[in-house]
Amino acid sequence: MVVLEYFPKPNPKYGNTTKLFDEEAVKKLCWRKTAILAGEDAGGDEEGLLEKGEKLFGEKD
Repeated sequence: MVVLEYFPKPNPKYGNTTKLFDEEAVKKLCWRKTAILAGEDAGGDEEGLLEKGEKLFGEKD
């Protein structure tokens, strides 16, 4: 998930760092990927692509 910004949080149990992602950013990435994999074309309309992806993702449930 290199494409998403994250917030590092120390993990005292294992002595390493945990990556915390913004929930809205993860949702948008998921919707964008779902729409593109379904063959939708962005055509420069990012909001339209996200709406189509959100609808398609909701149909999976």
